[in-house]
Amino acid sequence: MKNQLTALVDLQAAGQRVGIYSVCSANEYVLRAALRYGRENRIPVLIEATANQVNQFGGYTGMTPADFAAWLRRLAEQEGIAWENVILGGDHLGPLVWRGEDPDSAMAKAERLVADCVAAGFRKIHIDTSMPLGDDLASGRFGHELIARRSARLAVVCEKAFAESGLADRPVYVVGSEVPIPGGALDEEMTVTDPAQFERELQLFWDSWTAAGADPSRIVGFVVQPGVEFTNTTVHAYSRRRAAELCRVKGKYPRVVFEGHSTDYQPTQCLRQMVEDGVAILKVGPALTNAAREGLFSLERIAGEMPGVTAVPFRQTLLEAMERDDGYWRAYYAGSAEEVAFQMCYGMSDRCRYYLSVPEVAGAVKALLGCFGGRPIPMQLLSQYMPVQFARVRDGLLTAEPEALLMDYIAGMYRQYASACGDMGALGFT
Repeated sequence: MKNQLTALVDLQAAGQRVGIYSVCSANEYVLRAALRYGRENRIPVLIEATANQVNQFGGYTGMTPADFAAWLRRLAEQEGIAWENVILGGDHLGPLVWRGEDPDSAMAKAERLVADCVAAGFRKIHIDTSMPLGDDLASGRFGHELIARRSARLAVVCEKAFAESGLADRPVYVVGSEVPIPGGALDEEMTVTDPAQFERELQLFWDSWTAAGADPSRIVGFVVQPGVEFTNTTVHAYSRRRAAELCRVKGKYPRVVFEGHSTDYQPTQCLRQMVEDGVAILKVGPALTNAAREGLFSLERIAGEMPGVTAVPFRQTLLEAMERDDGYWRAYYAGSAEEVAFQMCYGMSDRCRYYLSVPEVAGAVKALLGCFGGRPIPMQLLSQYMPVQFARVRDGLLTAEPEALLMDYIAGMYRQYASACGDMGALGFT
């Protein structure tokens, strides 16, 4: 079967406005829901792990690329979707995690990271060398040319790792130096990539890859800023008017699609317009774990009002874990104590996602899902706290079991993205 991302480029080049959404998460419920939705709707599932989440030192998940690939394969087997329908990708692969180190050290670690990802079967590699390393800025050497050369260096490592792996499916690549930070913006500033800058950078990458001996025709995607982003309190919705010139220029390069980072919380109509305009890879992450958090909060409220059930204090457990270790959220939330407490739960950057795998929090999730003891959840409580799931249970599309309700709550996000991406089945499904 043709690589689904190569098929995506072919369809876009032929004028068929098909896209694919990329699930950027390491949360088990988010991933299970994605795999289940893909199986039920016969569409490929693109799942990406960032360099922060997964790397040769374990990342914040404690998993190496091989660990993550093996875990995801087990989840796919349990959810009944064939592995060839799962596209495993690496997001922001490069020296991001080690950007404070000197360039030689950081790039050596980046080489090991991308090689491990390719060897583990990652089929989509987003090479991100957009960040200055060590004394790059002080020395004055940092710029688009250096970014492109470092990208080419990592591409050569990837191709060598693939040649030595014995795997059948050669990876494809996404590049670009205007890369938003993982997880959302910290300010309100918003610009659209300058079309001339896009053309210059694409040529720089092409030339650098060619000079290094890497094949630039394997580049299928280019990261741009089409004018979409979110902060803790604000969503910058896609504007066709603002992005019109950028998308017009992209038409000169039919063998590359745009990749849109941070498409979280966009209206469905905006997502569909992006796909129609060539932003064919829609990255989404915090909005997915935010949906999981919303579903868990709702189940806790249901348990708290349901006769004969003792609710598990999931929310309290989560907040206590965040208070004990504030490294993942403190710099992202500001204001009064009351405002910060609100953001800890409801900030759209969803920093609480970093704590869902903390043992006591993960234990609270399992205990919450199990506290109903097989009792049927009253439809009145479903209607009150999970109205979309209430309608689906009422119509015979869903069972009123806690885990099924949570998975369907998350799947609401996939329904939105799939409707925006058009005929994803045309990308290939076996």
